[in-house]
Parts: sequence; structure tokens; C-alpha cells
Amino acid sequence: MKKKILLSLGAILVLFFGVLLIIPLFLEAKIGTLLKQNVNAQIEGTFDFDKASLSLISSFPRAKLSLNNPYLLTQQPFEGDTLFFAEALELEMGIAQLFKGADEPIIIEDIGLSAPKLQLHVNGDDVANYDIARETTVTTDSESQKEEFSFSLKSYEIRNADITYTSTASGIALDIRIDEHKGSGDLSLSDSRLDTQTKGQISLELDSITYLNKTPFSLQALIGMDLEQNTYRFLENQAVLNQLALIFEGEIQLKEEGVEMDIKFDAPEGKFADFLALLPEAYVQDIEQIDASGVFEVSGIVKGTYSEDSLPEFGIGIKSNNARVQYAGMPRAIEGISFIAGIGNNSGNGSNINLEVKNASFQIGDDTFKLNALIRDVLGERITGMSLRTDMNLSRLGEAYPLPDEIGLNGSLNTDVTASFSEAMLKQKAYGQIQLDGTAALKDFVYTGPEFAAPLKLAVMKANLSRDRMLIEAAQGSMGQSDFRFSGTLQPVLGYLFGESDLQGNLNLDSNTFVVSDFITPSADTQEEAADSTAAFRIPPDLNLVASTQAKKVIYDDLEMEDFKGKIRLKEGGITFEEVTTGFFNGKLALQGSIDTRQELPQFTMALDLEQLQIRQAFEAMELFQALAPVARALEGKFSSQLVLAG
Repeated sequence: MKKKILLSLGAILVLFFGVLLIIPLFLEAKIGTLLKQNVNAQIEGTFDFDKASLSLISSFPRAKLSLNNPYLLTQQPFEGDTLFFAEALELEMGIAQLFKGADEPIIIEDIGLSAPKLQLHVNGDDVANYDIARETTVTTDSESQKEEFSFSLKSYEIRNADITYTSTASGIALDIRIDEHKGSGDLSLSDSRLDTQTKGQISLELDSITYLNKTPFSLQALIGMDLEQNTYRFLENQAVLNQLALIFEGEIQLKEEGVEMDIKFDAPEGKFADFLALLPEAYVQDIEQIDASGVFEVSGIVKGTYSEDSLPEFGIGIKSNNARVQYAGMPRAIEGISFIAGIGNNSGNGSNINLEVKNASFQIGDDTFKLNALIRDVLGERITGMSLRTDMNLSRLGEAYPLPDEIGLNGSLNTDVTASFSEAMLKQKAYGQIQLDGTAALKDFVYTGPEFAAPLKLAVMKANLSRDRMLIEAAQGSMGQSDFRFSGTLQPVLGYLFGESDLQGNLNLDSNTFVVSDFITPSADTQEEAADSTAAFRIPPDLNLVASTQAKKVIYDDLEMEDFKGKIRLKEGGITFEEVTTGFFNGKLALQGSIDTRQELPQFTMALDLEQLQIRQAFEAMELFQALAPVARALEGKFSSQLVLAG
């Protein structure tokens, strides 16, 4: 009797497991097809996957549907681009869900996503590749509003995700790598809690400047959810960006007119070192070798409605007082680092976002730097007011901040400048409305760098600023064997610095000895370049300068010219010589001509008026004369000629 009972139980178990193995073979095709049809009916794109498999054993007593390599392709103007891809998507549901009719929703309880890649992009026409939701017609027919899938989640998990966002128009490149994100709770309840944990890295680039580079972050969030009111409350939450911990609280509510937000956050234990770790690499070098001390405070609020037509009011403030930074191996520290900065909007739209920096200052020894700035309407007119004062010994800067080995700085820099302008003034070239006033002065300045063959020295240079014009009163300096003195005007200063205008100016340049090679950038291939007479050089195309020049002696290679006078004009990538005269081989040379450096090989046209030149000296010194008149080797005396050269 017992044997029969055991055999019966065994048969039932075999039958039961057999059913669990066989049923998926019949249902997985149905579920997979239904999923494809439902998703593709709601998007302007193509959703598909390689294979769907259904298991009733691995997740018993629930069913698990696994999709291998699911992907989503976009349509025009991004036709064929992959918006989404994953190695696997796993959906768990009650077994009873598998037997529902086509007109009944299937309830999903758990979701698992492995190695998803989401590539979001906005092109130059401000069209987003993720705007793929198919437009639907609003109807009151209940039969036309059936949902093929609904969610009653207990948990979900995302592993090794990579989310990228790029915008051609705004120059934004965002990359979020999520090592793990998981959440648990009972979303079937109208009032429940969702506990989430997230770890990953974030990279951010804006206008080719890297602000974050694989910066680690984590987020622990306990969210209270009122699904009937579509309200989500932040209960116990902490976000950590690198080492900066932020605590936030508040709630958001989803409404037809937009997202209602009321959020506060702060960094209760912020350190100045945490702030440095978030600065772009272009501004902070070797962060791991910095000894930093001081407090760094962050706080912010976001309150209002976010929609297509409005932004919530927000305010974010940061503050530091008397912080200190010292690089390893540097004899001096940057001390007294203080500032109050904030960005905010109280208008409910993007037209009144303001950025302010107050009382920003630091010192290196007795040297000081002070800055105040206010930019109103950051996303629009960018109405800017600022003041800058410095009193610095530049050699101390190199003692506190690790400059590249090939860079050397010495001398004093003193500035006292105020400015007031807007982006509209710059674009419309309304320079008469721009206020730029103050003074800037260099004394005993010495710069050593790869740009010049010899150190650039300025014994003195003083400039006065007025209405976007710089008046250089008197500058005196030297480089290598050359000495020079210059004065003049440059304008528009801000228009040029912000790339809205060419730099125009009139200068007076005077020199006792001017050696051209002193001002040519040295190269490791100097010998090869010397052998290549066609080596190209470039005049910046955004310069429009005229220099009235005179020099007692000009040396170019082995040629020596005396009493050089004339005008040299730099414009549109070219250099023009006007009314140039000079002593040359015991005679005189008059020169008119131009060189256009915009081409790969510079083009030139020169008219030379040669008067009473010594024949033998000219022949021995210049290959040009050797080619024109090889017989001149045997001649003595002087000659005059007119030549036109082009090439």
C-alpha cells in the first residue's frame, strides 16, 4: 500500500515538473510576440530581441521571462541608431499571468537588467533621438484603453549600465556608468516605500572642458510613494559625489501640468578638499598631491513646477572661509581662500537665472587676489558686472602652484579693473555701451616658455582701460638680442576675448636692435625647417593691427638692415608692408608687398626698389642675386634695380 502511495506521489511530482518544463515551450513564443507588438505599437522605432525563454523552475513559484539581447532602434533623423541595448532583460510574474487572455493585462513583479546601454542624443536642430513615443488619440472607449502590461513590482535590479547623453547644440557630453542599481518595495500598494541603492561613476564635459572624469558617486534613497496622488517623498537619503556627501529631503508630485517639486539639500560635513575634487582637471592639477584644509558649505532648494513652459524656483549656494591649499613639494601655500557663490532663479522660467560670486579672495604670502562678479540672465542676455584687483609677485605663483617645467614667471602684476556688459552688446558690437575701466601694470616681468627662443622681458608695461579700449602708455622690454619699446591702443578688448570681434589697434614700435630669429618659435626639427624654405607660418585671422615701426638695426639670418622704417599691417591672416625703407648693402631698399598665410603654403607678392647696392656684398650674401646674375661674382661697384617677386 505504501509503495503504491509513493509511486503515485512520484508520478505526480514527475508530471508536475514535466508540466513546468513543457508549458514554457508553448507560452514563451506567445509572451515574446505579445511584448514586441505592445512596445512597437507605442513607439516610433523598432524594438526586438534575439530570443525569448520562459522558465517556471528557476524562480518558482513565479515565472521568469528572459529576453536575450533586447534592443531599440530609432527612426529618422536618427534612423538605424541604437537607442537601447542590453545583454539580458528578465521579467518575473505569477504563473497565473501566463494564462491570461489577450485583452487582460500581465502583471510584472520583478525586473532584472544586465549590461544595458542607453545612448541619448540631441542634434544641432534640437531634435532628440529619445523622443520616440507614438502620438495617440484621446478616447473614452474603455476597450481602446486596454493595457497589455502593468507593474506590481516587489524589486528590480540593474547591473553594469552605461548611460550617455550628448547635445550638439549645447556642447554637453554626459556619461553615467552604473555598476549596480537596485530597489525593493511593494509597488502594488497605493502607499509604500521604495528602498534604492546606486553606485557608479559620472563624467561630464561642457564646451570641451572636462568637469567630471569618471567621478565615483553613490546614492542611498528611501522613497515614500503615494501612488494614488502620484507623490514621492525623500525620507532618508544621502548622495555622495566623490567624497562630498549631500543630504536631501522633500517631495515631488506628478501632475498633468508638470512636476511639482519641493526639495532641500545640504552638505553638513563638507570639506574644502571635497570641493577641490569636483573641480575640472583644467583648473586643478594632481589632486591626490594636494594638502587642503578648511570648511566647504553647500545648500540648496528647488520649489515649484517643472514643465515645458516653466522652471521651478531654485537656489544653490556654496561657501568657503579661510581655506588653505598646498601642493606637495611646493614651498608656499595658497591661503585665505574665501568666497560666497550662488546660482538661482525666482521667476518660474529660464529668463532670470542669476550667478553671483562675492568676496572671492586668496593670498600667497603678501600677494592678494580679489574678485566680485554677478551674471544676470545666465541663459539669455548674460548681463555681467565684475571687479578684479590683484597685487601679485608672479614668482610666488610658481612657488605655490605647479607650473609646467618649461614655464617660468617672474615680476609683479597689479590690476584694478571693473567691467559691465552684456552678450547683446558684444554681438551687436555696441562697444560704446560697454564699461571697462581700470589699470593693469607689469614690472620686471620675465616669461620663459616654449613659444619663444629666448625669455620675454618687460621692464615696465602699463595699460589704462576705458570703454573696452586698452591704451598702452609705455612698454619697454627685450628678448634675446632684441630690444623694443611700444605704445598704442587696442580695441575692443572684451569683444576680442569673447570671440565676437577682431582685435584692432594702432601701435608704435621702436627698437635699437631687432633680431627676427628671437621671435620665432624653436622646434626640435629646427635643422629640417631651416632646410625647408617653404615651412608655413600663420598670422591669426582675427587680428587687424597696424604698427608704425622703426629700428636702427634689423637682423634676419645673415642679412643686416639699418634704419628700418615703415608700417606693418596684420589683417585677415596676412601681413602687409607699407612704405618700408631701410639701408641695405651700403645702399637703400624700398619695399611694398604682402604675405597671405591663410593657405597651406603662404602666398606672397613683393615690389623691391633697390638703389646703389654694393654688387659683391649682395651677391655673396643672397642666393637670389646669385640666381639672377651669376656673372656678378666678378664685378665690383654698385647697382640699382626694381624687382617684382611673387609665389
